[in-house]
Amino acid sequence: MTVPVAQASFTLKEGDSISLFLVIDSGATISALPQSDAEPLGISIHQGEALAISGISGEPIKGWKHQVPINIGKQTIEIPIAFLESDFCPRVLGRTGVFDRFTIIFEENKQRTTFIKNNALMAKHISEALNQDNI
Repeated sequence: MTVPVAQASFTLKEGDSISLFLVIDSGATISALPQSDAEPLGISIHQGEALAISGISGEPIKGWKHQVPINIGKQTIEIPIAFLESDFCPRVLGRTGVFDRFTIIFEENKQRTTFIKNNALMAKHISEALNQDNI
């Protein structure tokens, strides 16, 4: 089984960057990373806002929310990310700060995903196509 992922890059505390693959999850309100990702990014997780995150299992897990700059394609955006108390959780790209900035297309048969800035002409054309009764 394949799942839609986005390649995002983050700036490490030394100034280099690292690319990570995050599962695109429209059911996730906030993006999430395991706690082990915080230190290389120069983030002290306990200085963030404490949260209780519930996933599919319904079991809450403790997390700390931070505003983190990420690069998706050529776009740098700052989004809230919860660093979760576990190191055994998937890296997730949630809706907040992302879905409102991009038109996201999933092309299942070719197993690819693309992010288009909402103010791009192509996003306008996609919106127009969605407004038509094509089915």
